[in-house]
Amino acid sequence: MGQFHIIGAGLAGLASALRLISSYAIKGSDIHLYEAAPQAGGRCRSYFDTALKCEIDNGNHLLLSGNYCAQDYLDIVGAKDQLVGPKRAVFPFMDLKTTKRWDIEFNPSPLPFWIFNKNARVPDADFRAHLSLLKLMRAKPSDTLDKYIAQDNPLYSRLIDPLSVAVINMTPETASATLMANVLRESALKGGKACRPLIAKHSLAKTFIDPALAFLKSHGVHIHMGQRLKSLGKDGKAVNALIFTQDRVSLSGTDCVIAALPPAPATQILDGLTLPLTYSAIVNLHYKFDSPVNIDWPAPLIGLIGGTAQWVFVRDNLASVTISAGNALLDIPSKELARIVWEDISVLFTAQPAMPPYRIIKEKRATLAQTPDLEAYRPDTQSDYNNFFLAGDWTNTGLPATIEGAIRSGFKAAQFAQKRDMKYKEGLGIAKAQTKIRA
Repeated sequence: MGQFHIIGAGLAGLASALRLISSYAIKGSDIHLYEAAPQAGGRCRSYFDTALKCEIDNGNHLLLSGNYCAQDYLDIVGAKDQLVGPKRAVFPFMDLKTTKRWDIEFNPSPLPFWIFNKNARVPDADFRAHLSLLKLMRAKPSDTLDKYIAQDNPLYSRLIDPLSVAVINMTPETASATLMANVLRESALKGGKACRPLIAKHSLAKTFIDPALAFLKSHGVHIHMGQRLKSLGKDGKAVNALIFTQDRVSLSGTDCVIAALPPAPATQILDGLTLPLTYSAIVNLHYKFDSPVNIDWPAPLIGLIGGTAQWVFVRDNLASVTISAGNALLDIPSKELARIVWEDISVLFTAQPAMPPYRIIKEKRATLAQTPDLEAYRPDTQSDYNNFFLAGDWTNTGLPATIEGAIRSGFKAAQFAQKRDMKYKEGLGIAKAQTKIRA
């Protein structure tokens, strides 16, 4: 029987292991999961902050009800109830310069009736402007998002720009138009049933990581923490060894490897994998209040226009701010940045006159720069080695680097590995049968 070796315990690696067990009936004892860090989760992680005296996420992650791979993942581990959000597909916004507020609300069916309702669409943009976004469905791989919407169109500043930085982590001038088109196909074009905003009820760890680890352990998966992969042993077109910092794991001809690594380590260990390692940062600020934050919003998040802060997520005593495409903020001292952002969001928290305690987390390598040029380099699941497969939100999923993209890549890698395992076993069976006939 072959063994499955998964390198990386972020969402892509965890998803691979979960899919092997749940969909392909692979025994957990035949799966080995390796992680370089002392904890699982990768960029989707949480920790107890000693200064704020509460658990915080390294960053805010928004999911949609139409993210079917993420929903499947949570179904497998029994944690679907750990996502919360409104029953309606509604996204509140505020213009910080004018304090004007509005909601964008999708109707449930795929037919876009919402664009004919002035109280549900972008202010000062009529239904014709909204329909013009359909041109995005014809985007070419070389196109940037700004090609499809003029900057003087209200849709640009009030929808496309905040959507671009939130989903692709790039401004419309540099973001891949095809990535945004693919996101819209799986969300807005399917109607409000696929567009409800969802966030982790308590933390990313309690939603995605802890339940997955508990599931894998209960099925006998071998989990090896603190194992950093240095290189691969190769024999022709197959990988025959995993060489870690401290150990060497020899592989048999029936074994499969799924590498769910970040892009830089993946390029270091895999010959022929070339990527433009240019990154786009995400900056997150967590403000801790003395009591639960209670604001009359239709959703637990709000998009902000016209300031430094972009999205505010509210959960328990925390108001967490996400600033995507944030490379320009990396060198600003934390105290100054916290003040700037608090000035933006304090209009939302009038009962809190002074800036509360905060924590800033700067993810310098949050995602690769998701430009049209990068799309040409994103590798497929199958590598040049017949038993070695790639997973990660940076691989060719057709989606931006998101939770949904990471999980989808893991599911896909598991499918490839299982097919290779079956073909190898079938070939082995044919060879044994021929031997018996000759005998």
